[in-house]
Amino acid sequence: MNETPIDTAAGPPPPLAAVVLAAGEGRRMQSSRPKPLHRLCGRPMLMYVIDSLAGTDTSRVAIVVGHKGDRVAKTMLEHVGDVAVDFVEQRVQRGTGDAALVGLVGLPDDDDDGDVLVLPGDAPLLRPETIASLVDHHRRTGAAATLLTAVMDDPTGYGRVIRSGDGSVERVVEHTDADAEERAVDEINTSIYCFRRNLLAPALRRVQPDNAQGEYYLTDVVSVLSGTGHRVEAVVAPDAAETQGVNDRVQLAAAEAELRRRTNEALLRSGVTMLDPASVFVDTTARVGQDVTLFPGVILQGATVVGDGTELGPNTRLVDCIVGDEYQGSIGKGRVSVNIQGIPRSTDRQPRDVVADSRGVAVPGVQRDRGLRPIRPIDAVRRMVGLDLDARPVAACARDQQDAVLDREEPLRREERAGRAEEAVLHRDPVGRTVRMQHERGGAIARHTAAAL
Repeated sequence: MNETPIDTAAGPPPPLAAVVLAAGEGRRMQSSRPKPLHRLCGRPMLMYVIDSLAGTDTSRVAIVVGHKGDRVAKTMLEHVGDVAVDFVEQRVQRGTGDAALVGLVGLPDDDDDGDVLVLPGDAPLLRPETIASLVDHHRRTGAAATLLTAVMDDPTGYGRVIRSGDGSVERVVEHTDADAEERAVDEINTSIYCFRRNLLAPALRRVQPDNAQGEYYLTDVVSVLSGTGHRVEAVVAPDAAETQGVNDRVQLAAAEAELRRRTNEALLRSGVTMLDPASVFVDTTARVGQDVTLFPGVILQGATVVGDGTELGPNTRLVDCIVGDEYQGSIGKGRVSVNIQGIPRSTDRQPRDVVADSRGVAVPGVQRDRGLRPIRPIDAVRRMVGLDLDARPVAACARDQQDAVLDREEPLRREERAGRAEEAVLHRDPVGRTVRMQHERGGAIARHTAAAL
C-alpha cells in the first residue's frame, strides 16, 4: 500500500498530539521518588521530554503514569505551565504497547485523523530540533509510522532496525532475538515514534505478548504496519547520545553533566563570562544577565536571578536568590554565617548592603525570593559577629525561619509535605471502565477522565 505524502502548502498540517510513557517504577534508581521526577539541573526529568516538543505544533500531551502516578501528576501540573496535559493511568504495567494504547485514551477523539508522537519519559537529552525533524519527515513522506533511530559504535543490547531494499523499515529485532547478520547492524531503535493516529490503535490491537515477559511491545507495531503494506520510515538522530534513556543513578549523572554543559554553553554565547566553565553549575531554571562574570565554584539553583554586570564567586552557592545589577564581590568566600541557633561560625568584612538569608548566611545584595524575607540587615550581622555582643535578635529570627530552611534544603521532603496538603485521587468506577485523576490547586479541580480500552 503506497502512502500519500502530505502537501502542507495546500493547507494546514494535520493535528499533532503526543503520548509520553512514564509509568515505569524505575527500580534501578534505588529510590522512593518516582523515576520521572528525579531532578536534573533543578527540574524533573520528565519536563525535559515535554520541552522537546517545543519545536512542533503539538496541541495536547497525554502522560501515561503508573507507579506513584498521583505524585507524578501533582508535580508535573506545577511545572508544565501552559502546556495542555492529561494524565492516564496504566494500573498494571504490561509493556510499552499496552502503555501506548492507554495513552491514546487521553487524547481528544476529534483529532483521530492527525498524527501522534510516542516518546519515553526518561530521555531528557532530546533536542526540540530532533523531534521537529522527525515530524517533518513523517509528514513529507506520508508514512504510516516514522521511527527515530541512532547509529552506535556498540549497539549491544539495543533493538536493531532492519530496512528493506527501498530504504523503508521492515521490522525491529531485539538483540536477544537477532541472528549474527542482524546483530551486525549498527542502527538501533530509540523508542521514539511518530504515527498516523488512525492506524496506531488498530495495529496495537494486533500485537500479541509472544515473549518471555508476556508483555505487549510497541516495537511490534512496526512489523504489523509493514506487513500489511503500510510504509514505515526512519530518521537518524544527529547525535546518538541525545536519545539515550536514564535507568540508574550513573546515567542520571551523565545526563545532568550534558545538560549543564549545554546550559553553560548557552550562557557563554549570551554574554556571560566563566573563568572555568567546568566548575560552574547553573540550573536551567536560573536566569543570568549579560556581562556577568562567574568565578570557579559558583552554583546557581532554583529561581535565582543574577542581574547584568554582576561578578559572583569564587565558591558561591545561591538558591532562589536575586542579585542586583552591578554587584561585584565574593558572596561565597567573604561571608558571615551562623547555624540555626544563631551562633557565629566565621567573620569577614562585608559591603554595606549585606543581608542574611533564611539559612543565616550573610549575602551581599541578595534578597530571598518567594516571600522569604531577609533575617537582618547589616546592623544585625555586625552584632552577630561581635561588634555588638547581643546576638539574640539574629538567633531568634533564624529560628523563625527554620521551616523555610528545611523546605529549601530538602526538596524531597517538601514534595512529600505538599502531597499531604494537596490530595490527588485515582480511582475507577464500579465496572472498572473509567480512570479519573483529580488535582486540587488553589481551589480549582482539574479532572482528567478517560474510558479504558
